[in-house]
Amino acid sequence: MTSAEIRHEPRHACSRFTNINLVLTSARQATMLKLLGQPRPTYNQHCQPVKYARLKTMIVARDLGPFRVNGLRPAVDSLARIITDIKTEKPLVHQALGTVGMLCARNQRGSTTAISKHSWGPRST
Repeated sequence: MTSAEIRHEPRHACSRFTNINLVLTSARQATMLKLLGQPRPTYNQHCQPVKYARLKTMIVARDLGPFRVNGLRPAVDSLARIITDIKTEKPLVHQALGTVGMLCARNQRGSTTAISKHSWGPRST
């Protein structure tokens, strides 16, 4: 099944696309910590590198065509499949793709205690 074949209702009003990632839910911080451990010993509002070996061994770098990513292997694999689908189904969109960051170990914006999920690498750099 391609990403274009998935059909469902948007979960929130800011979803402009009705068939992209809407059946997915975001993992809770407790789940990320239990499964993957802490990315680093301290956090602030700025992107910092992953420090702990347990997670570092799961991080990969890959060229996906319009950009390179560093992130958690399953997230990068999934993103690569999505980019392939976009290139095939929407070549003009593929040409316009850019990136804002995948692996960014920091606190959530405005928080001093909640770790951003980007600390585990589910976005692109």
